Amino acid sequence: MTLKDLWELAKTPMAAPESLSLKRMRIAWLCLCVMLALSIGQLAYLKSVMGPKAALIPLLLLLIVPILGWRYFHLKRIADDRWLFEERS
Repeated sequence: MTLKDLWELAKTPMAAPESLSLKRMRIAWLCLCVMLALSIGQLAYLKSVMGPKAALIPLLLLLIVPILGWRYFHLKRIADDRWLFEERS
């Protein structure tokens, strides 16, 4: 599996058609995950530029990413269940 395949998979909705708000939330969550990875990878550079306060960036992202992820997957599960229920009715 290549990086392009992973990107296509990340852009694909999981089950039910996504609403615009869910799509925005998914893309925001993915961007925050990338920002978290980059902030951890570049922490030495951030420390040289910002000093000890640089650690606040990955710390805040470590708090935000799981909260937004939980919210997205919770709302997505509700939308999927609603869609599956409507399909059977």
